[in-house]
Amino acid sequence: RRPHASSPIRLATISGSLGSPTAGPVGPRDFRTLKLLGKGDVGRVYLVQGQGLYALKVLSKAEMQKRNKVKRVLAEQAILLASNHPFIVPLYHTFQTRDYLYLYMEYCAGGEFFRALQNLPGRCLPESDARFYAAEVVAALEYLHLMGNIYRDQKPENIHLHESGHVMLSDFAMSQNPQEQQDGSPGE
Repeated sequence: RRPHASSPIRLATISGSLGSPTAGPVGPRDFRTLKLLGKGDVGRVYLVQGQGLYALKVLSKAEMQKRNKVKRVLAEQAILLASNHPFIVPLYHTFQTRDYLYLYMEYCAGGEFFRALQNLPGRCLPESDARFYAAEVVAALEYLHLMGNIYRDQKPENIHLHESGHVMLSDFAMSQNPQEQQDGSPGE
């Protein structure tokens, strides 16, 4: 249970959430795609309608293999599944088809922190707001570090604004857990 998440869901309620119950495992058919939220090198993130509004990260298995990103994507999935923090985007469910891996996550209605900064006069936060958001980012980073993870891709584009006014870190593909490194190498 994630008490800080805006809408806790159960796997049983995902399937058939668009009105008609479906048989079998959860899949892309259980969601209605509303719009594209963003693109990465191996996938895209969509705003989807299920039981509510959610972000669905769709990752191409072929692109992951072609770009040697399989370990990174699996590390991101593991970090999100293990995380339970109010300033880290909750991952509710993962599933896959033959060609794609899907990550079903909290939708942050405020969008990227980067975009919010671009809309401010002078593209600069008042000092009190900067302290507030910095404290939340530091709290999330501290949590990740206590779990043994190194978040290596901190930038405004990977900080999202939740409708509650708080920030949430996302995109953990560049993260690593040195304790889980099998070969001793510093990542891909």
